[in-house]
Amino acid sequence: MAAIAREAGDGELLADAALVVTEPVIGAWDFAAQRHALCLEALDLIGDRDPVRAERLRTLVAVTQSPWRPHPENAPLALDPAAADERARELHARHAAAIGAAGVHTRLDTANDLMELANATRREEDAAWASLWRLDAYAQLGHRVELNAELMQLSSQAVVLGSPAWGWRVAAARASVALLDGHLDDVPVLAAAALRCGTAAGLEDAAFVDLVLRARFAVQTQTGLHDIEPEVRRVLSGAPFYAHGWHAEILLASGRTDEAATIWRALAPRLPDFPTSSIEWLIAMAGYADLCAAFGDTVTAPYLVEQLAPYLDQHAWGGIVGPYEGPVALFLGRLAALLGDHTTARSHFTLAVELADRVHAPHFGDAARRELRGLQQRGHPLTLRECDVARLVADGLTNRQIAARLVLSERTVENHVSSILRKLGVSTRTAIAVHSSVNAKPSP
Repeated sequence: MAAIAREAGDGELLADAALVVTEPVIGAWDFAAQRHALCLEALDLIGDRDPVRAERLRTLVAVTQSPWRPHPENAPLALDPAAADERARELHARHAAAIGAAGVHTRLDTANDLMELANATRREEDAAWASLWRLDAYAQLGHRVELNAELMQLSSQAVVLGSPAWGWRVAAARASVALLDGHLDDVPVLAAAALRCGTAAGLEDAAFVDLVLRARFAVQTQTGLHDIEPEVRRVLSGAPFYAHGWHAEILLASGRTDEAATIWRALAPRLPDFPTSSIEWLIAMAGYADLCAAFGDTVTAPYLVEQLAPYLDQHAWGGIVGPYEGPVALFLGRLAALLGDHTTARSHFTLAVELADRVHAPHFGDAARRELRGLQQRGHPLTLRECDVARLVADGLTNRQIAARLVLSERTVENHVSSILRKLGVSTRTAIAVHSSVNAKPSP
């Protein structure tokens, strides 16, 4: 009904399509967002011709507005289509110029500017691009709540646009998020659906994005590596040589260490030539860090530490349609451990646990906990009394409560806590709790 009304330019029919269901449906998040967009579209079409329908639509706009993602209802700007097109082109150019990892905040600001334009002019294509840019930025910054809310918004925009290309982007993003969440049974199904959608839309990127996701799935689950390796090798035959680090990662995960090491030895001296403005730069450097640590390359490690350090609290995620590669702190921790700086490594791995848990990436949270346990096996930095205090901090007790429990003065407990923070290379009681939990002895 909505499609027919839209094609005919019939505002009244479009309004009736939006008003068919009058009660909000609990749990129908995508549907509510789609109705919200449909109501706004119908309001623009009917104008002042039908006050009764317009009032009902405005009421429904308020009802369906998402509490998870504020949607300002700006009055249309006094921009003719040509001026709006020019403004959108300027924002696309600004976004493209900031596509590298260092430009993430510029990209997010640009996305917000484009969304402001879209809200004011009711241009759904602009709104879809703004949502996609926000999603990519939220992915790198680890803003999980905002990411889910924006993906809901993009889903509704894709339906309104009726574009197979936008449908593919949403489907690929959902497959990526399923892998992030560790919903491994869902990933192949969602990935196959995304590939079908992208192929039907004639998108050349769809097959490559599918391969990247399946390769990450294979590494993460340690399944299908034998089959995925030749696919990756063939696809990289015409790619820049730096991309062969990806092939080396697959070989390493497959146990073909000598072949992976050969690629690494060729790549390592040329890493400073990798363009930082590339969209792949951050995930490439993260992958190189793992190769560097795996092959004990203490010559290249300091360079990678210098490059990755500004992104310590961010995430290696090349965009919402691609797979999540892990918190940058995890890779920096492995490099610090390689260089023998166990205090820094412990701090980075502790942060990696927090960051992975915050974005709900259980695979990478577990990986960081394993790294912390590995450091633990090289010698415990805490005294027995400090271990007692750390366990009680992890239980949520205050210094006064710990003092009472252990029959110590509160000042002595304060000194123990300060010593623990210093030895672990962390700055918060939460970090002490994380360390205590990953180093707790397993139950018999």
